[in-house]
Amino acid sequence: MRQVGVKGVQVEELITLEDDELNQIKQFTAQLQYHFRPIYGLIFLFKWIQETEKRETLVEYDPELFFANQVINNACATQAICSILMNRTKDIEIGDELKNLREFSLEMNAKDKGWAIGNSEVIRVAHNSFSRQEPFEIEQDVKGGKEEDAFHFISYLPFNGQLYELDGLQSGPISFGPCTEENWLSQAREQIMKRIAKYESSEIRFNLLAVIADKKDQAEKECNRLKLIRNFLMKQLGHEQDEIMEDLSSVKTEIDELSKQNQETMQASLNEINQSILNQEMKIQNEIERNQRWKTENERRKHNYVPFVLELLQQLAKKNMLEGLFKDAVEKKKKKQEEKKASKTGGAK
Repeated sequence: MRQVGVKGVQVEELITLEDDELNQIKQFTAQLQYHFRPIYGLIFLFKWIQETEKRETLVEYDPELFFANQVINNACATQAICSILMNRTKDIEIGDELKNLREFSLEMNAKDKGWAIGNSEVIRVAHNSFSRQEPFEIEQDVKGGKEEDAFHFISYLPFNGQLYELDGLQSGPISFGPCTEENWLSQAREQIMKRIAKYESSEIRFNLLAVIADKKDQAEKECNRLKLIRNFLMKQLGHEQDEIMEDLSSVKTEIDELSKQNQETMQASLNEINQSILNQEMKIQNEIERNQRWKTENERRKHNYVPFVLELLQQLAKKNMLEGLFKDAVEKKKKKQEEKKASKTGGAK
């Protein structure tokens, strides 16, 4: 998202749909009070199966709602993210590229919107930056074998008081009726659970992602706010200030309340503020480290290791080590197969 100019949001994986986890993602502490960061939309990954019943999609819908058909193969994840970003422009800074694309294509039909997304150079480069290199092309004979499972991403989000499912493979958006910012998550959860219930009990390959406010940005803003309050308290208590921040207008309400405290209570408040600042700085560092891990993992995932493997095999062959290693590997595999067969035989008795 950052590659296309989006600011202030990130994607967070959800393990469950329980209220506790949703609240944990939404909730963050800010000086003795709980505040809520918004969840802008949900992205659901599931195994695609042919619908036995045609779903009821809207032919006529809110003209401001951005709905696009998926016209590019293997781009449903990018499409699902775009569906949320394009419809949350009041809350998210989506950048010039997406803003111009939205304005340019808003009056187009759903298919042409899809082509507009597919023809965006910036989106295409960002999408391809996550694609894995395939050094070998393996032809698969699916006539006598089982076809590979196909997976698909769709979005759920509130828009102008209505809950929508946006699926680029459908002819139009699907509405689940009125909702508010407070209750749309519970309504979306109900729809997702209904979809999961359609599968056999053995199918567990689902994934749910939430598009939320950037945790690092939130922590940095809160840290700066706390430092303003700390400077006020330090001045009131006669302590030396480590930073000069004169504009206290953004924390006027907090300062008005703290001004009513006596020296002892004010010192306790200062101690608590200092601890809160340390907590926020720790959150910032954790997010920086996590982003770096993601970056490293993505680079490793995309990297072509074939030249390295070939060079390693050549060097092993030159040192006459390859044949011995091959025989050892074959023996280990045979031993594992025998152990597996023996365990099955023992379990059947």
